[in-house]
Amino acid sequence: MVKMNGIIGTFLCLVWLVEGSSVLRTSREATHLSSGVTAGLTKANVIDANFTVRTYYETALEVQWEVYAGERVQYCFVKINHGSSSETRDCLHTNQKINENLQVTSTNLHTSLEDNDLWYKGDFDETENFVDQFENKKENTTMVLYDITGLDACTSYDLELTIIPLGFDPNGYYYEGSLKSEYTLPDETLPPQQLSCNISQDVWTLSWKNPMDDLQCKPLEFSVAWTAESLWNSESDNSSTTAKETKIEFYDYLAYADYSFTVSAVYNNATSEDAYIDCTSPEREPGAPENVTVTENDQSPFLVEWDAPVAANGIITNYIVIINNNSSENISVEVNAPDTFYEATGLETCVSYSVEVVAVNGAGNGPPSDVVTHLIEIGESSNLSLVCNVSSSGIYTQWTPIYRDCEEYSYKVQYDIVIPWKNENWSNETSVTENYFDLPETDFLPGTVYHFIVATEDQNITDECHVNSSDTKSSAPAITRISTTASSVFVEWTPPEEANGLIQSYTILITGDNNQTLQKSADGSLTQVNITENIFACTGYEVEVAAVNGAGEGEFSTPESLSTLEPEEAYIIQYDLFIPWKNENRKNETLVEENSFDLPSQDFFHGTSYHFFVKTENLDFSAECWVDSSDAKSSAPEIVELYATIFLVFVEWTPPEEANGLIQSYTISLTGDNNQTLQESADGSKTQVNITENIFACTSYEVEVAAVNGAGEGNFSASQTVTTPTKVVTNGKCEADSSTQVTVFWEYSEECAEAEYLLTWDGTYLGGSVTTFHDSKYVTASDGSSQLKDLQPYTEYLVCFTNSSDYLVPQCFSCATFAAAPTEPQNFKVFEISSNSMRLSWGPPAYWNGPDSVYSLSVNTKVYDDVSEEYVLVEGMKSDTLYDFSVKALQGVQLSAEATSTCMNARNPELTVKCTAKDTNIIIDWNAIYSNDCVESIY
Repeated sequence: MVKMNGIIGTFLCLVWLVEGSSVLRTSREATHLSSGVTAGLTKANVIDANFTVRTYYETALEVQWEVYAGERVQYCFVKINHGSSSETRDCLHTNQKINENLQVTSTNLHTSLEDNDLWYKGDFDETENFVDQFENKKENTTMVLYDITGLDACTSYDLELTIIPLGFDPNGYYYEGSLKSEYTLPDETLPPQQLSCNISQDVWTLSWKNPMDDLQCKPLEFSVAWTAESLWNSESDNSSTTAKETKIEFYDYLAYADYSFTVSAVYNNATSEDAYIDCTSPEREPGAPENVTVTENDQSPFLVEWDAPVAANGIITNYIVIINNNSSENISVEVNAPDTFYEATGLETCVSYSVEVVAVNGAGNGPPSDVVTHLIEIGESSNLSLVCNVSSSGIYTQWTPIYRDCEEYSYKVQYDIVIPWKNENWSNETSVTENYFDLPETDFLPGTVYHFIVATEDQNITDECHVNSSDTKSSAPAITRISTTASSVFVEWTPPEEANGLIQSYTILITGDNNQTLQKSADGSLTQVNITENIFACTGYEVEVAAVNGAGEGEFSTPESLSTLEPEEAYIIQYDLFIPWKNENRKNETLVEENSFDLPSQDFFHGTSYHFFVKTENLDFSAECWVDSSDAKSSAPEIVELYATIFLVFVEWTPPEEANGLIQSYTISLTGDNNQTLQESADGSKTQVNITENIFACTSYEVEVAAVNGAGEGNFSASQTVTTPTKVVTNGKCEADSSTQVTVFWEYSEECAEAEYLLTWDGTYLGGSVTTFHDSKYVTASDGSSQLKDLQPYTEYLVCFTNSSDYLVPQCFSCATFAAAPTEPQNFKVFEISSNSMRLSWGPPAYWNGPDSVYSLSVNTKVYDDVSEEYVLVEGMKSDTLYDFSVKALQGVQLSAEATSTCMNARNPELTVKCTAKDTNIIIDWNAIYSNDCVESIY
């Protein structure tokens, strides 16, 4: 039971009032009618009963209408339409349906309806239209209330009201009203229907249907409450919410948990009963495993361990262990839960592996764990074990990696290539950091011998292997000449450009217009053949040639056609040849059966004169002719000597081995590092030349020589380099700075600014005696000057510039140092001593260091200047007196160091001894005794 608007009723379905319902209004226009009185109307008028729904219930509608106060009714009915069904209720009898033959009697309305569902309320003024009076809140009309019961909840009904007053006639009036789509209220006790749980794109949805289908009965909202218990941990949830729609979506739900939901509909003043459903939330991807470690022990070199993820988000079924060594392939292993370890085997040593672990539950794979790296250690290896593999497209080598402290060595790979069919060979070398090497495509050739040597970078470990690439079919030879006689076919060809293997033989295929097919074989070293067997005269032949190597027969040449001749006389061919550029003569003779002769290739030379004499073998016919072969470009001369002076380059060469014609001249090409290009010509009879024009000093020249014959300039020789020596300095001079130093000045050319010169100086003393001095040092041209120090005074020096070239004439100039004080006199002595005289003598100084030559003599304190002699007698001396002598050489105003001597002039000296006692010592002294030559005696 639900109480609505103060009226208690029973209902099955919840609905809501229709707002803004209107009532049809009509008015009586002629007169106002009193009860039971007609006004002479000619036809019945319809009065709007202002028919409305006053209160809505679940299974009933309370309606009201209005009639004139005191109106008497003989007939009242309400027609109820719902869809295609319809029924009529008698307003005068509660909930009674009206029969078609219902008889209506005149009864006072108030009396007839007493105790029924129809009653009056107040009065209206009869003088106005009762509708207008009602709107003006006048009470001259009567309001009738009536309950239409027995209806369905939340259902739309159309209502029609008809009231015929008592005494109604065709000219009278009657009341009428109608209502459209009036809904009964919903049954607010009904819970939501068809609850369900669904998962889509990680969104978990709880949905249901309205308690009643009609949208007019939609609740205001829904109340949703739930409890949850996790199935994989102790977590729980207890929450509630409201929803305007018939679903709620969960984004942040407990993964893999048992949920119990209750849902109820909420109306304005009521809430329905609860609907229930139990659901298990889906699993979510698990979190990442934690604390991943990789360790080594005696049982396993690679043990991976981890902890289960904190957020399992379901039941962990297994783990995926991913091991990677930076290659394109990963090792992926499944480990069934609850195990949280894995022992890896078969991994390479000395390789750093990265490891990550992924947890898996019913929702799929979770994110990987943090990456852990681990290096598997290994000891050193000592054997490369080189293996060489050859295929049709290349050669591939591989060897055992060599490690030092778990770091792989780098390797040197050397390979030698021999191509027999090209008569070529070469070598190559490279470095690699991996333990394999693929031969570059450019070095892979068929029919070739390969030798590989692999060594560690320090050359301590090496290995080698040999391998041959297989032959492939050769390209086609080219037929260069064919000829016939009556009984032979001659074929000459050039070998194929791409033999692709050593040519073992040639196949010559001959097809005749007589349906004859011949196949001949020639040795692989030959390039011509004369076929005489089964050759028929006057027959057309088509000729093809193919090379045969280890891969079989190669491509055939383009066919060449010819016809054999009629049988004829044989011919004797004699030919002489003179090779002027070899100064050589040759003679030869041969017999041919056809009327043509091609000179054998070994007898053909360029620049050669030929004389041919032909005669028949049996008949008396003969003829002769002369012809000269044209010159061809010569091979290169060879430079045998090359040198340069400052303005000259000398070149000597040997003639080319293959002159291919008479050499008319030689071209000598010089290219300087100063961007200079010179070209000289020498007569063909010469093999050396001096080039002097436009040759610059301090310049490097690249020299080449080519021979010139009738075919023009031949091949140039291998270039050789020569450098002209430095150019001698110019305007050299030297100036004396002092008696022991001079400065040398010079000018130089810019091209030789960095040239190094040997500066030498030779001095001649100017003091009379022939004394020379020599010294040297290196200077750079751009210095411009240099000081020569520690020289001899009063000496003339010859200064010269030279360099390492034998062809540079030194440039010399001279200057003299200033005069200086002489050296001290030599051999100063005192002799011929008497009581009153002594004789002095000395030798001149070693160097006067100037033009003057006098002495200054000192005897005790007396000085004698301008002494020109070196032998002096000093007289008037006192006997037994000690004299000090000194002599100095005088040069201008500069004195030399002094030479000294001390002497006593006593003729018969006496030795006097004196003894003195002092403290603990005794001192003995005596007078000096000198010999006649003033040398003190030894005591």
